Amino acid sequence: MADPVGRVLEVRRRAAFSLIEVIVVIAIMSLMVGAMAPFTMQQVTRNRINSTRAQMKKIVTAFSGDPEAGYFGYVGDIGVLPVNLEDINNAAGRPGYSIDPGDRVGYGYNGPYAHDVLLAPGNQFVDAWNDPFRYVSGTAQLTSDGPDRVFGSADDLVYPANPVPISGNVIVRVIGLPNSGNPAAPLGAADADVWVSWSDGGVRRETLMADPVGGPGPWSLNNLHAGYHGVRVQGTGAYLGAATARDVVRVVRGSTTVTVMLVQP
Repeated sequence: MADPVGRVLEVRRRAAFSLIEVIVVIAIMSLMVGAMAPFTMQQVTRNRINSTRAQMKKIVTAFSGDPEAGYFGYVGDIGVLPVNLEDINNAAGRPGYSIDPGDRVGYGYNGPYAHDVLLAPGNQFVDAWNDPFRYVSGTAQLTSDGPDRVFGSADDLVYPANPVPISGNVIVRVIGLPNSGNPAAPLGAADADVWVSWSDGGVRRETLMADPVGGPGPWSLNNLHAGYHGVRVQGTGAYLGAATARDVVRVVRGSTTVTVMLVQP
């Protein structure tokens, strides 16, 4: 017959050994968690930085566009950068969007432009630390205070690295096709007037381009806001009465050239 006292002692020894094992395992797990904590925090910070940069890119694209994709955002429709960042999703005080039948170009507010960006209460654009982005009126650039949430420190996030130009130049060449049967040739100020349309706060305006100095064109106009612009050419002099010629020019950084033809009546 087994000794009942011995059996009880054996059970207690096994229980004590199991408890020691549990304590050891917990101690090891605590050390592992402590070792992994800095890595986990670094990963969280990296994810927030990446998320913030993605948000910044969306917002900058919303107000300055993506010229390579033929999209010009708020600037293309309104003609200027927003005064306040929240203006890109606020139609208040801005004319509605419409396409001019002559230009075939749209003018006016066509937002919200950043419809897929999460907003904080009060419609503020915030970074992944829930701090508002910093935006200087008239500059196509955003700043986040970054992980330390202190503006002006080394970990600030800036996008893009350099402010994006939001204007360009237009050059218009006018070619005249004479009724004499002679070859087409460039026209000058004596035979054509050239206008370019643009958006003035969402309202269509048209500017008569200055006559080229000496000889045939081209006509040029600098510092037009990025986006699509209508070009209108009216015959004068020997081309008076020619059918009005029109074209659309896409203004991006630098200079863009468009060629328009007038047919002598």
